[in-house]
Amino acid sequence: NALSGPVPTCLGRLRALRKLDLSRNRFHGPLPPELARLRRLQKLLVSGNPGVGGPLPDWVGNLSQLRTLDLAGGSFEGGIPAGLFRLRSLRHLDLSGNHLVGEVGEFESPLAVLRLGGNHLSGTLPCLSASARSLTVLDLSANSIAGGIPTCISHLRRLSELNLSGNALQYALSPRLAFSGELQVLDLSANALSGPIPRRIAEASDRSGLVLLDLSRNQFSGEIPGEITDQRGLLGLFLSHNQLSGEIPAAVGNLTYLQVLDLSHNSLSG
Repeated sequence: NALSGPVPTCLGRLRALRKLDLSRNRFHGPLPPELARLRRLQKLLVSGNPGVGGPLPDWVGNLSQLRTLDLAGGSFEGGIPAGLFRLRSLRHLDLSGNHLVGEVGEFESPLAVLRLGGNHLSGTLPCLSASARSLTVLDLSANSIAGGIPTCISHLRRLSELNLSGNALQYALSPRLAFSGELQVLDLSANALSGPIPRRIAEASDRSGLVLLDLSRNQFSGEIPGEITDQRGLLGLFLSHNQLSGEIPAAVGNLTYLQVLDLSHNSLSG
């Protein structure tokens, strides 16, 4: 659509409203405080409105029945309200493409989708323990998150997409780090990760397997582990701009579904 102007305050009078979808319009200004009256609201969708922003209002964390909050592609700034971390009903949170700052804390709700990419978030990676059995998508890309990748990420047993690219992550990946057997997309590119590539980069699974593995633009060293070629469903393998050496595993030729292979800017042979 092409609706424009401020978000109407009169929407706050629709007390029975369960879903409010204003996405992909041309609204501007802050979310009006009148929306805090929508106590039955389960879905609030305002994505794709670049002019909607300002501080993320605290009252959002008081919408006790809210399950989906999508404010992607706006102009929100400041920190994530503490009430949002405590919102037990929340399952889907997308605040990507804004100007949010501060750290990513521990959410008390069992999230299924968490997208916070393209902000200015800092601190270290949370364990997201409450979402260990529910989280399928975790996207914290293009932020300023630092430190290492904690082994507690292994507890996210249903994760199918993990995107931590474009941060300030560093140190070697622990050999005890085993990602979900349901993982299909793993993007750790454009960080400062170092050391060898772990042989257990993903647990093989009969149900699924990696289709995209991007470890490019890091500081990984040593040889390419042959176990990567066990991921027979790979469509894209990106290991460029590292410090890898040794021979390219011959078993790469067994990746019959592979569409893109980028091993450039390393010290490989064979």
